[in-house]
Amino acid sequence: MHRLFPILTICAMATISCQKENATAESPRTPAPAPLPLPAPLPVANADISIASVTLLEDCPDAADDNDSAGASMDMEEGYVQPCRQATMQIAITGQRDASASFAIKEVRLLGPDDAVLGIVKAREPSLWSGSGYAAWDQRVVPGPAIKASYKLSLGDWNSIEKALGKNSYGPLFVIEADIAIGATPLTIRSGKVAREPTEMVDT
Repeated sequence: MHRLFPILTICAMATISCQKENATAESPRTPAPAPLPLPAPLPVANADISIASVTLLEDCPDAADDNDSAGASMDMEEGYVQPCRQATMQIAITGQRDASASFAIKEVRLLGPDDAVLGIVKAREPSLWSGSGYAAWDQRVVPGPAIKASYKLSLGDWNSIEKALGKNSYGPLFVIEADIAIGATPLTIRSGKVAREPTEMVDT
């Protein structure tokens, strides 16, 4: 009996060790986490676009008809004239790449001091600075010198803007924000803070 006891003890220990090995071998492995998808590459614009300046003035007629001309003459005869000063936005385009690209303004917004949208602004009549004046622009961005473009802005009714603003529009600082596209690349650009300029009365 004394000789059998060690043999039985060894067998029991071997059985326990085998059971542990089988249990370890049968336990499923935790699968490795799937790799995270890579972020989509950011679109690369064909040039660097910025809003160079903004003037918040009036929305003037693009062409005066006969009645407007008669009205202006009558004003001059009465001793005063109040010229209309057009609200504008100047766009600076620099660093053009080798290939030309189209340029388009999708939407322009007038933002208040807290970045709340006060109105949608219409941008029209793109023109290009030639060194001595502005001429009509076909909105093509081509390689070469920096481009200085200008758009007339239709800001809308200032009474409605003041209602949305909750106070007088003279004094607060506004921001013009524009969604644009250069080629197939969409971008959003913003102006610096700018105040509404007062309408001037010119005496003659």
